[in-house]
Amino acid sequence: MHKSFKLVKKNHKKKEKKEKKKKEEKKISFQEIYSHKTSKNIRISKLYQFPSQEFNKFLICEHLSNYKKMFQNEEKCDFVIYAGKTNQKIFCHQLILNASSRFFYEKHHENPDSNELYLAKFEFDIVEPIISFFYDSQFNFDLKKFEKYFQLAKYFKLTSLTIKIEKEVSEKVNTTNTIVIYFKSIKIESTYLSNFCENFMKENIDKIIQEDQTGEITDNELKKIIEIIQSTSKDKRIDMIWKLAKDWKAKFEKNKPNLLDKDKYVDPIQIQEMKNEVDNFYFVIDNIKNSRKISFDLKTQKNPILPSTHQLELMNQNNQNLQKQIEKLENNNKIQDEKIKAQSKKLNEQEKEIQEKENQIKQLEIMLENLQPEKKAIKELQNFQNETKLNQKSFEDTIKYMLQFPQNQEIQENSCLILEKFGKENQNSDIGNEFTKAIQPLLNAMSNFSNNSDIQTKASSVLLTFSGDLERDKLEKRKLQGIQIAKFHGIQLLINAINNFPNNILIQEKSISNLINIAIDSENQNEIRKQGGIETIIKAMNDSKDKKVIQEKGCWALLNLSFNDQNQNEIKEKKGIETIIKTMTNFPKKKGIQEKACGALLNLSVNDQNQNEIKEKKGIETIIKAMTNFPNNQDIQEHACGILLNLSLNKKNQNEIREKMGIEIIIKTMINFPKNQDIQEKGCGALFNLSSNKSNKKEIKRLNGISILQSSLQNFPNNSKFKIANKKSSWTFKLIKN
Repeated sequence: MHKSFKLVKKNHKKKEKKEKKKKEEKKISFQEIYSHKTSKNIRISKLYQFPSQEFNKFLICEHLSNYKKMFQNEEKCDFVIYAGKTNQKIFCHQLILNASSRFFYEKHHENPDSNELYLAKFEFDIVEPIISFFYDSQFNFDLKKFEKYFQLAKYFKLTSLTIKIEKEVSEKVNTTNTIVIYFKSIKIESTYLSNFCENFMKENIDKIIQEDQTGEITDNELKKIIEIIQSTSKDKRIDMIWKLAKDWKAKFEKNKPNLLDKDKYVDPIQIQEMKNEVDNFYFVIDNIKNSRKISFDLKTQKNPILPSTHQLELMNQNNQNLQKQIEKLENNNKIQDEKIKAQSKKLNEQEKEIQEKENQIKQLEIMLENLQPEKKAIKELQNFQNETKLNQKSFEDTIKYMLQFPQNQEIQENSCLILEKFGKENQNSDIGNEFTKAIQPLLNAMSNFSNNSDIQTKASSVLLTFSGDLERDKLEKRKLQGIQIAKFHGIQLLINAINNFPNNILIQEKSISNLINIAIDSENQNEIRKQGGIETIIKAMNDSKDKKVIQEKGCWALLNLSFNDQNQNEIKEKKGIETIIKTMTNFPKKKGIQEKACGALLNLSVNDQNQNEIKEKKGIETIIKAMTNFPNNQDIQEHACGILLNLSLNKKNQNEIREKMGIEIIIKTMINFPKNQDIQEKGCGALFNLSSNKSNKKEIKRLNGISILQSSLQNFPNNSKFKIANKKSSWTFKLIKN
């Protein structure tokens, strides 16, 4: 016994020691380990103490945290979701979306090249939390908007998230919100939530009676609530139904004050049916109040629900009510006589209204007869579309229908397609006058349907095709067609199309391309500026920074517009110089962009103020980089040498041109193109201006610039156009030598 007692004592002490150790050891919190506030050493030491199953959770959360950082910082995002009517952008990753949602996975396989999604029905504050859920599996939502979250989760085919939303909403159901949540759950087809709310209402009917929620529900919803209440115990449901009925009655009268208005109901039978509906409804309400019974029909009064203790009181009340009803019936007989007279007057008025409607029907029949020519025109246009090759008659008939039916959208759309087909088939033929006939009807279509993206796209595309697109060998044709478009107020329509459809790249491209052709004419250059075209083009470039085609066409348009002195100032004021230089920086290897941008800067650099702007926006460095990237492109080299010639007139720019290797690249260009008169002329002029600086003289000597200048003089000794360059070369030679 003594030994056993000792063993028990030892075991007891061991237990006490273990308990003390447990108390001394700090409880390891998962959040504490994962907190970024604690040092790495503390976190790592605690990880060794963490159970293996919980440690797996830690690893998952750590991965999700990295994904969340990528989402928040928009790192390497390759997919954009536009939310709501304002198209707010949410940048995300295609791979994460495909792995998280069947919707995105299927959509990606249907169209692998698509990198954007428009969700106009769902606002940003609904879409963003669900996209964030893909990255960290965390989801908190506003109870008032749960149905929208549920609908979007269902749209994305996220079964687990829809279940999570249903469960969390069910946990927040109470006596003040159960009715609202119940009908929202029916609307979104959530069987789980609707069943939960029905059961909750049955179990808590006495508490719900104390809450006032009837103002938030419709008549049909109220009937449904009464049906649910009827399945509860008899001693509770009568008070709730009477309370709802009173509020319902007030609401019914408020919503239908002019139920028997002659302007709304022509048929006398219909009026009588509506009257019966009102009388029947009031009878139901009075019946609930007086007899304490539920009845939804005058013919059948079932469902007695009154406790037996109140039977005697009801009998007395019923007798009093019967006497009142007899008095009401007598008064009603008198009132009915007056109503009959009033109804006879209404019938006479209705006969007049019927006659008026018959006249309206006749007018509609006449309108239908007038519509027949439009139907014939649509059929004929459809036949034109099916023709393998269009002829001159098809072209002329199409224009005729466009002018004859300017307000018919279908005719205008089909006509644009036919004209585009005709233009492509005859693009290389000499029928410019025929194309001119189509300009006015096309511009009319753009004006009449300014919000129709299809017509805007097709019409601007046809105008561009008829102008010869942007081909160099069709410059005169492009100019003449541009003058005609401007004549019919096409400049403003094209600018409006760019402004009205900022996200439609095709409309932006075609409209700007048309403005390029229109701006070939000097008078149109002024007109485009006056109508806000310069600002519109620069805005389009800034809104589509990643779209190469918009950047190239925008630089091209600014190139043509910058031949005008007033336009040069306007382009600078609207930050056009900054936009052009940014475009060159963003697309250094895009030849077309560099050519058009250098051409525009060449024109703009003639202006003294613009020279300072180009320098401040790092234009010198960007231009020299373009020359380096495209050493064999004559257009880029010629334009760039011209820009450096203009910029070197400013002594402040001369040092920077040398420091950015500008002198070296000019000399290389002159060596690469010894027979190009324009390059030699601009190169000599630039070296002449730069040689006024002592450091630049030394650099020109070091790079063997003297021999280049001498060879330039020898290559063009007698050319009259090169006299200025000869003089500058000789002056430069003397300056450097001295």
